[in-house]
Amino acid sequence: KVIREGKQRTVRVKIGELPPNEELQLATSGRDDQMSIKRLDITVREISKPQREELDLDDGGVLVESVQDGPAKKAGVRAGDVLLLLDNEKVRDIGHLRELAARLPAGKSVPILVQRRGGPLFLAMKVPDTEK
Repeated sequence: KVIREGKQRTVRVKIGELPPNEELQLATSGRDDQMSIKRLDITVREISKPQREELDLDDGGVLVESVQDGPAKKAGVRAGDVLLLLDNEKVRDIGHLRELAARLPAGKSVPILVQRRGGPLFLAMKVPDTEK
């Protein structure tokens, strides 16, 4: 049992092994679905249907393709993570992530939720005082 949004919930966990990061990154189609989020210093891409099935994701979230030196890296975000929540808001797609990142409070720490190796992981990210 876990607490999400102030409510106790039972979470079912499917145990499995993810393919190596390289395979996850190569499984996406084209470069149209990729975007750099400069405020977080990450590059993300949409998650394909086969990847969703492999990762057991229904909807939402974006795949972190690369992490540059910046707030996300300092928080512990890695290439291959699936970014699910940013500042307690569910990430629907890369466009929505860009909107959420733009609204982050400068100089504050915000929670982020990633899925890594099939399990959820909460991280705290300090938003920079100045934008790039």
